[in-house]
Amino acid sequence: QVRELGSQVAHAEAFKAEAASLRRELETSAATRVVERKQEEQLVAELRSELAVAKGARAKLEAELVTTRQTTREQVDSTVEQAAMANSQVIKILEQLNNARMQHEADRLGWYSDREELKEKIKGLKETAAAHKLCGDELA
Repeated sequence: QVRELGSQVAHAEAFKAEAASLRRELETSAATRVVERKQEEQLVAELRSELAVAKGARAKLEAELVTTRQTTREQVDSTVEQAAMANSQVIKILEQLNNARMQHEADRLGWYSDREELKEKIKGLKETAAAHKLCGDELA
């Protein structure tokens, strides 16, 4: 019986040692899980912070994009308006040039007409002078 009790005691001590080893492993595992959990929580917090920063940057970029689009639209509208005004001025200048060309042509035709009238008058005066000369020659 002593042997059997010794054997049971040895078994109990072995079981106790194994239980203590398992307890240490369990405690180590639990401590590791606690550390891992804290690391995960820290990582989640960092990611949330980075996400908040990214969302802020995105909102800022979207606001800048809206401002840039508006500014660009205003510049395009202004440029189109300036182009329309320039076209209007070009049209007015072309009309003035055309009117001046037509007036010049009318003046030129008037000068030709006046020149022809003057040629006819000069011809008439020459004929009259020639006739007076003939009359003068006949009288003399």
